[in-house]
Amino acid sequence: MNLKEIEAQISELEERVERLRALYDQYFSGIEKLEPLILRKDVDRRLWALRRIKIGNTALRFRLQGVIQRYNTFQQYWARICREIENGTYRRHMARAAARFGEAAATTALGRKRQAMFEKGLKKQADRDAARKSKEADESTPEQEAAAASSQVPFASLEMPAVRPSSTSGTRLAVDLPPPVDAPNKGSGAGVFTGPRISPLNRNPFGGASAPAEPPSRPGPRPVPPPKPTGADGELSDARLRQIYSEYVEARRRGGESTASLTYEKLAKTLRSTVPQIKAKHKVKVVDFQVVVRDGKTLIKPIVKG
Repeated sequence: MNLKEIEAQISELEERVERLRALYDQYFSGIEKLEPLILRKDVDRRLWALRRIKIGNTALRFRLQGVIQRYNTFQQYWARICREIENGTYRRHMARAAARFGEAAATTALGRKRQAMFEKGLKKQADRDAARKSKEADESTPEQEAAAASSQVPFASLEMPAVRPSSTSGTRLAVDLPPPVDAPNKGSGAGVFTGPRISPLNRNPFGGASAPAEPPSRPGPRPVPPPKPTGADGELSDARLRQIYSEYVEARRRGGESTASLTYEKLAKTLRSTVPQIKAKHKVKVVDFQVVVRDGKTLIKPIVKG
């Protein structure tokens, strides 16, 4: 077998693998009712035949290995989804059943068992936390509580004598002690000292009293305003389009839908081309969009505003 025939077989194998992937996506979404096992057996047979051929061309051999790795990844994904469908835990099917029959009726026996195990684990964790806190409270002594309380005394509450420059020559400093409250003022016969007492820590060592320094307040995080739905020209802003795109991708991933062919540029182009049509039809000035899920499918719903 020459290189052209091998290359043709590899190209045909790539097309069949891509076709098989599309059929499995349709089967998981409910469009196809049966699993495409016939095409899958044909792909397995072609892979087995190509693996038996000794390919001397490095490029063709690398191309074949890439197809094999991709097909193995698909097989693991398909096996996991099929196992969830058999167990009745596939999220898309459960969402449809919950919308039709109610959440209690849609939960299978396996799902109820998993939910019970999860709640049991949460209860055990809460019991362990409560036991640990009670043990720490019992082990703490009055001495430890007093030490913890004394360690929280602020430094500003400690009284220290202020220091001022001495009137004599030299560099000696004199201690400025506050006068007693009941000491009489000898210079004026006015009686007792009734002036305000200044904390030694708030006193200026080289003159009069200074105002107490307040600790700098740390500014909290500024709230981030939500992106405006429209820009200055009345069209959808880039920030709003990116928010819609991220919500749409996240909703499709939660629902098990494929996001391989979804790009921001394609979605933005579609929404921007739809806005003028909606404005002309409903005669409004502002058009916004919202991501909704209906019957297990993720949709983008337009919202008109006057």
